[in-house]
Amino acid sequence: MLAPFFKEGKLAAGKQISQRGSVSDGLTVVASGAITLKHANPSLNLNLEMGGYFGDLGLVVSNSQAEFDITALEETELLKLTHENFQKIKMKHGPLALKLLEGSLKALQKNISLVKELLAK
Repeated sequence: MLAPFFKEGKLAAGKQISQRGSVSDGLTVVASGAITLKHANPSLNLNLEMGGYFGDLGLVVSNSQAEFDITALEETELLKLTHENFQKIKMKHGPLALKLLEGSLKALQKNISLVKELLAK
């Protein structure tokens, strides 16, 4: 049902995916491989593997800015749901879009708590 809305991409190890400050236009899921996200504050750096995702704010806020430099650590396959395609899902599959947003908000809440903990150290 959702597969037609996602774009696939394969990256070699060391390939930069995005730069801090660049436009983030959708949710990206790590289908295989691993990536690193580097922030201006090194305590916020993290690695993501299969199932990890980033850019979910870009689903609902067009032209949001990336907060991390993102690079493939190894050969990696990504699946991307753009802001534009998410709008199409909302029109065709409203309840499904709501579930995606609920998951995104829960992850955002968890990430805010983690950032607060890291910054308090």
